[in-house]
Amino acid sequence: MVALETEQSLFDERLATFMKSDDFNQNAAPGFVELWTLQMKMAKQAVPQWLISVGPKVDKKELGPYIERLTQRSQARLFATQKTHEYLLKLGVLNQHVYKVREELQPNIKSLMEQRRFDVVINIGGDDEQEMEDGKLIRKLAVKHGVQLITDTQVAKQFIEKLVGNGRPLRRNGVVQIAEHNQVKGLSIITV
Repeated sequence: MVALETEQSLFDERLATFMKSDDFNQNAAPGFVELWTLQMKMAKQAVPQWLISVGPKVDKKELGPYIERLTQRSQARLFATQKTHEYLLKLGVLNQHVYKVREELQPNIKSLMEQRRFDVVINIGGDDEQEMEDGKLIRKLAVKHGVQLITDTQVAKQFIEKLVGNGRPLRRNGVVQIAEHNQVKGLSIITV
């Protein structure tokens, strides 16, 4: 194995414990090996996957055009709960229906979260008691599994606008690009 510097690599000669001319000693460089392989691990990551669950019709209507742009200008794969799924299909936005936790059918939000299938969750809760309980479970699972969570319509619109509004691709060289989007109010975005 040889360390290689590329435009997207994390390679820094000061951090390297070996160079091309050196013999590689795996035991001497576990931290560097982890950093070096991070880029490969991220490159294996498939298309960014989003879970969208929006209760109130007014919020669905407000987010609809943004979600359309997200799918038109990126390779995002969407999963949605029943009513959100139906609404997005009416807009012509392809998405996969996913069952709520309480429905205990598959594919289920809980099982998909446990498999770490989602990169972003948009969960805008509704007003009735059942929607509030469903939203609480979704948010709890997102936090538990370290998934980026958006719970406000305005923040969701700003976030999507930041991702696709400037025309930059969400992926570059096989890696999901969320860098420089951490300035959106109310979000905690991991920079890659």
